[in-house]
Amino acid sequence: MRIIESDSQALHLQEWLSSGVDEEIIALNVRSLSGSLPYEYLLYSPKISRRNDGRLRDRDLKKYQHIELGGWWCNGIDPLNNYAQMMWGCFKPDHPRRDRQKIHKFIKYEHPYRDETRAFFLLVPNRIWVKVSNRSGIPITEEDLQHPGGFWHWVWRHNVPVTIVEGVKKAGALLTAGYAAIAIPGVNAGYRTPHDEYGNAIGKPFLIPDLKHFATQGRQVNICFDQDNKPETVQRVRTAISRMGRLLVNEGCSLRVIDLPFGQEKGVDDFIVAHGQPAFDALYNTAVALELWEIKLFTLLTYPPAIALNQRFLGQLLVPEGEKLIILKAPKGTGKTEWLATEVAKAHDQERRVLIITHRIQLGEALCNRFGVNYVTEVRTNETGTLLGYGVCVDSLHQESQARFNPNDWSNDVIIIDECDQVFWHLLNSVTEVQKRRVSVLKNLKQLVQNVLGSSQGKIYLSSADVSDTDVKYVLSLAGEYRVNPFVIVNNYRHVAGNCYNYIWE
Repeated sequence: MRIIESDSQALHLQEWLSSGVDEEIIALNVRSLSGSLPYEYLLYSPKISRRNDGRLRDRDLKKYQHIELGGWWCNGIDPLNNYAQMMWGCFKPDHPRRDRQKIHKFIKYEHPYRDETRAFFLLVPNRIWVKVSNRSGIPITEEDLQHPGGFWHWVWRHNVPVTIVEGVKKAGALLTAGYAAIAIPGVNAGYRTPHDEYGNAIGKPFLIPDLKHFATQGRQVNICFDQDNKPETVQRVRTAISRMGRLLVNEGCSLRVIDLPFGQEKGVDDFIVAHGQPAFDALYNTAVALELWEIKLFTLLTYPPAIALNQRFLGQLLVPEGEKLIILKAPKGTGKTEWLATEVAKAHDQERRVLIITHRIQLGEALCNRFGVNYVTEVRTNETGTLLGYGVCVDSLHQESQARFNPNDWSNDVIIIDECDQVFWHLLNSVTEVQKRRVSVLKNLKQLVQNVLGSSQGKIYLSSADVSDTDVKYVLSLAGEYRVNPFVIVNNYRHVAGNCYNYIWE
């Protein structure tokens, strides 16, 4: 048994300090290990198969041999066991092993083998305890100071607000900032779902005992998970927040979600280090209730923008010629129509037609007038007919309509779906004329998307102030075998509200 060399200890200390964690919190909870010692922390479970002499089997020794090269260990205390030191924790090896399922990835953290995951309740020095007390407005009594459970018993007893984060360093950073933070080792680690021997879910999810212990009536619980640019990761995190959040609400908690802004910083520790504690305080104070957060998801666009703006008007934007699916999200009045008009002009210069799809006839007519294209009602009386394309309401994407629409007439062309979120909602939910032809319209829209995205020069534009992941995913689902990466343009400009005066004349 040996403690790891001082150089590595210094690196481990610096790693935690770089995450904005108080040095005394680090000293109380983190230790550097190497040699055979990490085995005692990670491979203690009675569920682990051993040889007759009690030694670990060769396969497990080989699997974990990398931990002998050292790393840091962190656990905390156990509120379910009289606040004694918790056996379960995490070990971050200096030389991680490869993930067998994802060979290009490394397993960053190791947790005790064949032991159920727990939550982290870090030991807290008294001065940090006072800081949390001052921030929450909940005093510390003499009885609290004398109790063996110390800080975490005080948090439990007085319904102190808690924030749940993913990863123990993030809990350390929030505690340093004066917030009672509980860490779980992954976004799905706050609850469990019963499974049969084949891995099929056979019951409803339930909170892990650690969180259930703190899920007391009326407690404010915040969830603050990492932000990520990968759509599949974003969806996984959202699902985890909703599922765990609902379980906490069912216990009587008041649940809020703290959304970190998209940027270079994924976790709350990096965010605080980069932007300062007041920036996080502002996020904390404006966190929204779970119900409002879930509603807000319908307007979120988390695909990483190729062009990100914050300006009054879009101006001239250059989209690479090879892009097939262009997403434009910008507030009303910032020049979306003007920019789309330039894209229509480019298409016409290249002798490509343009199909404008809307959910309202008046909107379609106005856009067509601006783009120099006939609306469907004008194609028979105007000399240009359908030569430049035409505009049409989504209701009319079928053979029996005035458009006599055939998706196979379109391929190397440009499709513009304006106010796309409303177009898709109208298509899927409206009880107007589209209801009678909904199946035909849906089939034709799918074929249209595949024809255009499968062509060499075709493009589809989705434009709206509220275009969201839902809209993009819907079009991608229609694309079938044609895999494309959305080219996203986002203008984050917000109109400045002016003053309104009410004059009363006498």
